[in-house]
Amino acid sequence: LRVRILLASRKYAEASAACQLLKPGLRGGQQVDGELAEGKVRLLSAEALSGLGDLMNAQRELEKLIVLDPEGKEGQELLRRVRKMAAAKQAANDEYQRGAWESAAQSYEKALALSEKADGFNAQL
Repeated sequence: LRVRILLASRKYAEASAACQLLKPGLRGGQQVDGELAEGKVRLLSAEALSGLGDLMNAQRELEKLIVLDPEGKEGQELLRRVRKMAAAKQAANDEYQRGAWESAAQSYEKALALSEKADGFNAQL
């Protein structure tokens, strides 16, 4: 519950730290609110990491979640969004490096549109 409040308040660093504290005590089959605890913590952790703009680690958390819960639609949707954000950001960075300023600006705008609640991601662009 605390992590959800932190995420809603856009306190992504605190939410991520809280998730890290929860992970050591989890066991694969432990249940919380009818869900696998590890999967729930991984989903919340991925949300916090994507909010911080740490797309690589968010993607890792989500891939681990998919292994635990292959049918979980929420994890699959967030993974799709994180992958799109990472691809858009990479495209923009590549265009910027080539000196294609107009194209890079458009790609950065696309990446920002995909990251509607990722303040840290926006700051890293």
